[in-house]
Amino acid sequence: MNAAAHVANNYILRVDFQDFFPSLTGSDVVTLLQANRNKLTDVELTDADITLVRQIVCRFDCLTIGAPTSPLISNAIMFEFDVEWSGIAQAEEVTYTRYADDLYFSTNQPNVLQGIMGSLRESLNVGRGPTLRINDRKTAFSSRKRRRLAAGLVLTSDRKISIGRDKKRMLKALVNKLKHKELEPERLAHLRGWIAYFRSVEPTFVTALQKKYGLDFKADATWEG
Repeated sequence: MNAAAHVANNYILRVDFQDFFPSLTGSDVVTLLQANRNKLTDVELTDADITLVRQIVCRFDCLTIGAPTSPLISNAIMFEFDVEWSGIAQAEEVTYTRYADDLYFSTNQPNVLQGIMGSLRESLNVGRGPTLRINDRKTAFSSRKRRRLAAGLVLTSDRKISIGRDKKRMLKALVNKLKHKELEPERLAHLRGWIAYFRSVEPTFVTALQKKYGLDFKADATWEG
């Protein structure tokens, strides 16, 4: 869905935040909870409760990388940021999405995204809300003349979304091993995950693999060659 929002646009800017979860601190969690405590109708959130939540979801007083709570809490902390930049982007006829630490801006208007990038840098330097830094090594502009990526997916020149050739070759190799009973048992769950991912993006590719190798990739199938 993230990639689909940008597939029709010619120009795309990807911005990566450096050390995203460690940049969201216990103080940001406290600010979030204090600002929303009155919205809880079934429970009273005391200062002691807020302190306890801070201790549970943070490590070294930052959101814990890999914790199941971190993505949801980070989205809540970033909500006002997303609202602000959705509005700024819309005013410039630019599409905006964010997936964790990756921001994407896209448009069909040339020379617009450079201005967006400049405004974003200025906004982050003001220091409102979470203290976030741009990772310039992973930040890039691209257009339909070059390979465009969004959320790890390829935006093709004919305005479609693709897994990409490298991942397709990888999946074919795994399926071939499965067909010839050479796939290690511990990698079967890994393959199931890739199949589910591919089916959500390019279902026709999965169907073609099933026909080519004579396999059934349904969730309840035995997956035997």
